[in-house]
Amino acid sequence: MEPKVLKIGIHKYAISEAMLDGDEGSQKWGGTDWDESTIEIHKPLCKINKRLALLHEVLHVIFMHTGIQQDEAERLCNEMEYPLLEVLTKNEEVIRYIGGYK
Repeated sequence: MEPKVLKIGIHKYAISEAMLDGDEGSQKWGGTDWDESTIEIHKPLCKINKRLALLHEVLHVIFMHTGIQQDEAERLCNEMEYPLLEVLTKNEEVIRYIGGYK
């Protein structure tokens, strides 16, 4: 896992890899602990799935800070993660411009 911290506003979320257990019959790819301000990504995932899981959790953090309810946030995260990852990976010039980088 490359990044170690997510910053949003005055908040910082520590990012780490861990062995995560999912619900019966499914595997949990990631999770956010709001009280501890941490994001965990399931360690055995391949690199692209780790990136997708982190993006999913980043979206959860954004939605939590904007007051969107958990059920609606999960639906939005699931709908947005793939197209947003595609935008981020295929449009370096746009991302650099939006982020204020040269």
